[in-house]
Amino acid sequence: MDPWMGYPVKGESVFTLLKFAVLPIAKVLVMCALGLLLPTRTVNILPANSRKQLSKLLFSLFLPCLIFTQLGKAVKVEKIIEWWFIPVNVVLAAVFGCLVGYAVAHLIKPPPEFFNFTVVFIGIGTQLSIFGFIVS
Repeated sequence: MDPWMGYPVKGESVFTLLKFAVLPIAKVLVMCALGLLLPTRTVNILPANSRKQLSKLLFSLFLPCLIFTQLGKAVKVEKIIEWWFIPVNVVLAAVFGCLVGYAVAHLIKPPPEFFNFTVVFIGIGTQLSIFGFIVS
């Protein structure tokens, strides 16, 4: 069965399609269950210090490597030229959001130690929504 159109494909059974649909989700659920089980006090394979070091290693080394190896296969020069509007949109939204945040921070006058914090968080918060309002 063609998953996009709903038409049957020759030689594909419902069981095969179900297997391809369920298998990736089952892998993720098994890994989540192992991650939930390993640090418990009864099993205690990963003590607190080991979990902390493993988490730092995962997010600072393994995750960026995985992202860049997968992006390296997909991103070509032609695609970057086609997607020029995405980084331009992000930069414009960040600049416009920070300008709005600066104006709001001047209006509400937060304590001096929270002024930059207020500007940045308002800028980040409006970054995703402001162009949706402009377009609609």
